Amino acid sequence: MLVLADYLVIALYFGGTAALLLSATRGSSGQRSAKEFFLGDGRLPGWALGVSLLGTTVSSVTFLAFPAYTLERDLRLLPKDAALLLIALPAAAFLVPKLREGDEA
Repeated sequence: MLVLADYLVIALYFGGTAALLLSATRGSSGQRSAKEFFLGDGRLPGWALGVSLLGTTVSSVTFLAFPAYTLERDLRLLPKDAALLLIALPAAAFLVPKLREGDEA
């Protein structure tokens, strides 16, 4: 059963999300070209691109479902998770800089 505090937390969450959305869409953040949209106009630092790359491969499933599966069954998913480091590190080191050099936008 939801109580008043629960409703307050939900309202604050949605209000904060809406405020963040509005602040991100106003001002000088509008893109004026395809290069600005797809490449960030080359202004993004490398660490931000790396965090974004990692964030696209890691999700809540990685933190919740995979450990539960491993505890319940076996270590079948371990090689796939270990391969992430073998793939993400070279991609971050070599592929991302090459993509940033391109100017096809």
